[in-house]
Amino acid sequence: LVFLASDAEYDLCSYLDQNGPPELVTVGVKAPDIQANMHQNVECDIDACLMMGTMPPSNTNVIPFNLSGQTCRTLMKTLTNSTPKTEDVVEFWKVFILYVCGDGYYHAEKIVSELQSRFPNATIVGGVCECGNVSVQKGTKRNLEDVEDGVFGLAFGGDVPVRTIVSRGMKSVTSGDKLSLEPSRWLVHDVEMTNPEDESYPLHADDDSALKPMYLVRSIMDKSSGQIVSPNVMFNSATDQPEFIGLRCNQMDGYELHVIHSFSIQSDGIMLMSDGSSEEDIPPINAEIDFFALDSEACLQDLDHTLKSLKLQTQNDVILGGMMFSCNGRGPEKSCMLRTEMADAGCFQKYFPRVCLGGFYAGGEIGPKALVGKKHVFQKGEACVQAFTVVFALFVVPPVKPGSFTFEDSGSNVHEFVQQKLKERSTISRTRMAQVTK
Repeated sequence: LVFLASDAEYDLCSYLDQNGPPELVTVGVKAPDIQANMHQNVECDIDACLMMGTMPPSNTNVIPFNLSGQTCRTLMKTLTNSTPKTEDVVEFWKVFILYVCGDGYYHAEKIVSELQSRFPNATIVGGVCECGNVSVQKGTKRNLEDVEDGVFGLAFGGDVPVRTIVSRGMKSVTSGDKLSLEPSRWLVHDVEMTNPEDESYPLHADDDSALKPMYLVRSIMDKSSGQIVSPNVMFNSATDQPEFIGLRCNQMDGYELHVIHSFSIQSDGIMLMSDGSSEEDIPPINAEIDFFALDSEACLQDLDHTLKSLKLQTQNDVILGGMMFSCNGRGPEKSCMLRTEMADAGCFQKYFPRVCLGGFYAGGEIGPKALVGKKHVFQKGEACVQAFTVVFALFVVPPVKPGSFTFEDSGSNVHEFVQQKLKERSTISRTRMAQVTK
């Protein structure tokens, strides 16, 4: 995995492609700012960052790809052909690293959505960069391809120890809470579903198939008083201009955010767009609802809370290394909204000073949907292209305990092992004798 600054004068990917072992898989990105944490150093003023690793070939597979079209059809064919016969294609491929550049940005969301629907349990991470390189298999050889417009990356199959965390940070503008871990004061009481073909539907498009059903929240329960009120009562209680509406249903770990549009706040309720899935056909009755806004202090609090929770949950594991995809609005400069230089990488180093980290500051981050007030640190599935988040993809493994190995030391196995070693020594001896004779 290669991360290069835009003004880097050397081509590290080409060097690795020409001088590395033939089985080496290389994927690299260029971005205005890259990040490296190594040996307790946190640096962004660098030209290049290189992460290298190996995985056991017996139970893993790594496939580089460069999507030339706007779908995953070619990639699916490659993955199907590369899946062991004893494995299920959908379950075998567990991790995808996606990089987007140039015109690829316009169909990135579609590709991410398609890939996640085909592999619902897979982890998909990455970001929008300037350009990149990827070594793609062509016949019996791998060719390093330059990518300026498109979507490219790596697919990991088998026993891949990658786990993902996402942080954004939002402030409730009705309560002022910057973590929103406690239950909301407001609950959805009455809601209607409106479809694109309905007269009351507020949007119109040339292609109605692209439109999704919407919820119209007509009334809300104020738990502090027990009264059923108009959504405008909640809106009027906001102490700041809301930017998002959050919904937290019973089965959800945190608030799912909906951007507030000009049509969101209606005279008779709040309009929310659904994603069109069957799960969202059920009206969110009794779901917690709140208004949120981006806030620098809330971002820093959520980041610290998330990484502190990660530290606690992995105290019995080993983090081999990780990748970071952070919004270029979060850093690395101190002048960014967080007002802290390298805030995301610096907080990671605070809790994991000996873990190597590489990545870049993206023009859009790919990862599991950012939630507000989440209680579980790890996330997977529901990937999307989003903004003002930081996505960490970490290689997490359990420690190897002495004495945890088993050996089959039956008489027949011992005899076979000794015979094999004697045969090897005999072959070596004959070879040496032949060399002396010559």
